[in-house]
Amino acid sequence: MGLRGQALRDAMVCVGSSLRTVGQLTAAKQCLKLARRRFPGDAVAGIFLAMVEHDMGEGAAALQRVALMYLAESKDPRVAAYRAVLLRKFRGFNFSGRDAG
Repeated sequence: MGLRGQALRDAMVCVGSSLRTVGQLTAAKQCLKLARRRFPGDAVAGIFLAMVEHDMGEGAAALQRVALMYLAESKDPRVAAYRAVLLRKFRGFNFSGRDAG
């Protein structure tokens, strides 16, 4: 439809969110993963994707996604003191519920 930039990102997120709302979780996940690939630094698409992952029973993946996005974006000096160790733990996150660090 000729959408680009922010308008395209908004449309992809809205479609993914709508698919989630009507219970089409696999389609929602595919749409939002495509939005993340197209707009890799976009936190909004990542948060919606995390919600879908949670709904699909992929809570550990959702937690990992949100934590890594937060650690990448946070300017909080209290977080900065722990950023390296938290990044290591969340990057090595084992989806059985235990971390690698």
